[in-house]
Amino acid sequence: MKGITIIPPPPHLSRHVRSFWYAGPSTQQQHYQVLADGAPGLIFQHNNGHSGITWQGVHKLPLAFVYGQATVPGNNIMEAGTSCLGIHFRPHVWKSLFQVDASEVTNTLIELDNLSGLRITEQLLNTADPLQIAKLLGDCLWQNIVRKQQEDAIITNSVHEIAAHITVVHSSELSGKYNLSQRQYQRRFKQHMGVSPETYIRILKFQHALQAINRRSFSKLSDIGYELGFADQSHFIREFRLFSGYTPKDLLQQQQPVPVESMTASLETGHPGIPSTRLLICPQ
Repeated sequence: MKGITIIPPPPHLSRHVRSFWYAGPSTQQQHYQVLADGAPGLIFQHNNGHSGITWQGVHKLPLAFVYGQATVPGNNIMEAGTSCLGIHFRPHVWKSLFQVDASEVTNTLIELDNLSGLRITEQLLNTADPLQIAKLLGDCLWQNIVRKQQEDAIITNSVHEIAAHITVVHSSELSGKYNLSQRQYQRRFKQHMGVSPETYIRILKFQHALQAINRRSFSKLSDIGYELGFADQSHFIREFRLFSGYTPKDLLQQQQPVPVESMTASLETGHPGIPSTRLLICPQ
């Protein structure tokens, strides 16, 4: 999936979509580590009309699907000749787009044709131009947005506050700010985000650490954990391994795995202060 092209969303979708992205047919089989990145998304992929991606070396993925929040790493194997187009959604929009609690799709996926208003896989297969595929998907999403409920302002604002104050924010402070009990706030957050506020904060801290390692923007690895508020280095290492499958030192020392974004355009997009990496190219 080297050679990713980022396609900005049209203005009317920008509150819901971070970006569209496209990767043309791969020239060789490639392994990718899928990471927790704090947001849901959509994938349309095929290899001459058939699925070209295998999950965990066992399950062929659907041609078109939406996925929820990830809290554990996984591995995709992409066959040579497979092309992909994806959508990177804003973190908080799942429930307003699809009328399904986000918690129901955490660490799993739903085939696109099983969602109301998005039974378009056959049309996607018959559309060759990536820009036209993106437009077709965008038009269907917009129809869903227009006829369904609006996003939850409390959760939207919470996501922005967490991003702006990642090292010091606490869910108890947010629930109090919005005059909700801790239990009410937790339930509401999980319905829209797929994970608890505490888990979401942990994922974003992991992504901050990953960006620092990718860019070598630190003097010592231990500085990263300290700046993100981890109590000690062992806690930082455990968290990093939980969400990526690697220790920070392993990731730093190896030529691979390589973040997809470092090879080409980035899957980092418009969420304030929190760039994210979804995929690592893994050694085979």
